[in-house]
Amino acid sequence: MNRKLLIILAAIAFILQACSTTHKIYIRAIASKGQKLIDVNGVPSIISQKNHLVSLGLYKYRLLTDYSEDYSNQYWYGGDRDLEYLAAFSLIVKNLGDAPITISSDGVSITFIGKNRTQQLPVISARSLRNKIESAEQSARNSVKAFSTQITNVTGAAKFGRQDAERRLEKIRKDQKLVEELVLEPQTVFPGDSVMGLIVCDTQGVIGKKEGIFHIVLPVGGEEHNFYFNYSQTADFGSIKNSI
Repeated sequence: MNRKLLIILAAIAFILQACSTTHKIYIRAIASKGQKLIDVNGVPSIISQKNHLVSLGLYKYRLLTDYSEDYSNQYWYGGDRDLEYLAAFSLIVKNLGDAPITISSDGVSITFIGKNRTQQLPVISARSLRNKIESAEQSARNSVKAFSTQITNVTGAAKFGRQDAERRLEKIRKDQKLVEELVLEPQTVFPGDSVMGLIVCDTQGVIGKKEGIFHIVLPVGGEEHNFYFNYSQTADFGSIKNSI
């Protein structure tokens, strides 16, 4: 098989990777006893107040890749399935005490409670996301370079492959900036101050389950704040909607 044909086939394969579908789930906040539901930028969020004030709501935008529905995170991130099924929760913490507290995703517990079993879901740190994005960025740069150096004056399909690689690289760089700006990093919160950031988890483990509950436990300044969110694949929350 000659070199020109190999380049054309590689370009076509690169384009066809985009055929996977977007995974969709529906999550709704539930206020437990002593908690309140408030609207934060159009998203229902739960307020929990003890010695400190904690607010948690679903992040309403897809965390990675602002793509059309023809594309998936697996495509942009080389088949990395845990990036295909990310869910992000928007956290706000206000220190109401008289001493500094440390906030991070360490110690955060996210459990899926289904009809037949309970399952722990992985919490993904900002560092882990950055590492994955940096790896994907390097792969995209290599693709752009390969197309740029090997397909000069070749076919339209190969040129489109280069354009697609450049578009992928641009979106991955936007994701990198988004993670740096939004995902919660370990930090100190002084008395009277507030901090906000995203708590990110991998929901791949709940695929195939029609409905259930996310139970999120946030350790803040020596106390635990518990939050519950209904989960459904159909947006009809069925028999679980009043279970908390």
